[in-house]
Amino acid sequence: MSNSKLANDTSIENMYLDTIDRSSLDFDFEKICSVSLSNINIYACLVCGKYYQGRTKNSHAYYHSIDNNHHVFINLNNLKFFILPENYEIKNTSNLNDIKYLINPTFDSSQIEKLNQKVPFKKTLYSHDLNHKIYKIGFIGLNNIKSNDYANVILQSLSHISSLRNFFLNLNNFGTIDKNILNTKFGLLIRKIWSKNLFKPHISPHELLQYISLLSSKKFTINQQRDPKDFLLWLLNNLHDGFVKINHYEHDHDNSNIHSIHSSHSNNRRSHTIVSNCFQGKIIIKSQSIIVEKDSKSDILKFEKKSQSNSSINKFWILTLDLPSIPLFKDGNTIKEIPQISIYTLLNKFNGIQTQELTGESRTFQIKKLPLVLIFHINRFSKDNSIKGLSGVERNPIVINFPLSKLDMSAYLENSKKRNIKRKPVYYKLVANIILETKSENDNMKENLDMFVWKIQLLDKATNSWYEITNLDVKEVSKEVLLLGESYIEFWERE
Repeated sequence: MSNSKLANDTSIENMYLDTIDRSSLDFDFEKICSVSLSNINIYACLVCGKYYQGRTKNSHAYYHSIDNNHHVFINLNNLKFFILPENYEIKNTSNLNDIKYLINPTFDSSQIEKLNQKVPFKKTLYSHDLNHKIYKIGFIGLNNIKSNDYANVILQSLSHISSLRNFFLNLNNFGTIDKNILNTKFGLLIRKIWSKNLFKPHISPHELLQYISLLSSKKFTINQQRDPKDFLLWLLNNLHDGFVKINHYEHDHDNSNIHSIHSSHSNNRRSHTIVSNCFQGKIIIKSQSIIVEKDSKSDILKFEKKSQSNSSINKFWILTLDLPSIPLFKDGNTIKEIPQISIYTLLNKFNGIQTQELTGESRTFQIKKLPLVLIFHINRFSKDNSIKGLSGVERNPIVINFPLSKLDMSAYLENSKKRNIKRKPVYYKLVANIILETKSENDNMKENLDMFVWKIQLLDKATNSWYEITNLDVKEVSKEVLLLGESYIEFWERE
């Protein structure tokens, strides 16, 4: 390259790079052209932050550069920088790496290893935005666009499951992740949550949730509240299925003999994914039919269990804990003292002895295989959206007492009751706790999902402190606060 050509290129770059306005940049939204609404070949204007299609003559980006005197653009796919309308590619991008990192944060192995390490100085766990506002890495707010806080708490929880998070942060896994759109967009959000180079102390889940709305046929949207449990189950199933399809496709591409994706061969290695390795356990369900007979003499109904029982082994993502009904109060309407119950009492559902009576059937449950991460769903809503003994309120407000660590699950495993088997403890620690609060000060008002606020409490494993996040609001809370709220979904990691 001649000296005159180099000088000319440098002159062009220097002329326009100072026009970049980083405070206008936000790459959390769906990458579609603001004019054509196309999602193909999209460029972002680094002066105003808007998205446009193409960069060649007669493209929307080309006309935007002329009409608005905005000249610096980035291709949102390959992250190359261009000056328009000259269509000149900027080669020296060392001063623009922060923009690349904002769009697509990356982590090396040493950075991933340090995320949970206990550090001597808290300042190493913090970063700052463009306005020098300090934020805690990994503990940032998610924008509640309209009514998507039900999804925010699930996304925050999953981003703090160490093994899942580390998988999606690891560059070596990008080749697998990027073969599925949902997994790609989910992984990008995880990387942004843990980024140390944010321009703002919060991010938006808009791009991911827009795709989820499309994929779920608008069952889960940003405009309508949903049950976080339903969203969690849908998300785990679809993330898992995305990896399974990749595994089966790649194996089939190698001309190997494989089973269908829907094969009943549950031990097929290709059906194991990072999602199932983290969250999937197995449970034994034994059922006995109940025969109802009428006594011919007394007209009294008699209930007898058949001697023969059926047993099945089922996979699970979530274990539901059933709360006892609230007893009637003197005035029949108000709660004067919230009852409390131990989590171990609720877990007796899975000891293989306690029965659950259903229509025409009696069941017992016992865990055959514990996952690395246990998810408990606290069933606060009955099927008919009412609670026995408490009129007008549609949720069960019983407070659950639980340890923050050393939750021993060994008593609920298969063969745990046999005398000749020495039981070893299987400990879990709480890492995420989703709670619900009502917006109404009057508990007698008829409630629905739109009247609840969903919050997430997260463990900072590096400092053993807890943080509560409500959309954009992030604050440190004491451990005692965790036991006061109405826990709805809990995430426990094996110790």
